[in-house]
Amino acid sequence: ALKEKAAEASSSGGSIAISRIKTGAQKLSMLQQLLALGHKYQVPRLQLWCERELCKHVSIEDVCSVLCQAHLYEARQLEKHCLDFIRANMKHVLQTDAFGSVWRDW
Repeated sequence: ALKEKAAEASSSGGSIAISRIKTGAQKLSMLQQLLALGHKYQVPRLQLWCERELCKHVSIEDVCSVLCQAHLYEARQLEKHCLDFIRANMKHVLQTDAFGSVWRDW
């Protein structure tokens, strides 16, 4: 199913029906999966689209996991956005469990 979404997003210029996804967590998860597929199958348009969309959905709770994924998949624009977001929201991000995990594991 994800391969079909990746192909559909790439062929339609990234205009898949991701807006139908109800919750922010579901949308974030789908975008992260699509970013992984874009990287795996080397689909630059899909990767860039996912980066732009993920930048719109970064939150205090999710920024650390998104940053790790951005680093893993060489999504430079997204990685920079996450670091800027962390810098701007440092007090709140430091209090998350995810930040503790990143700090410990990296």
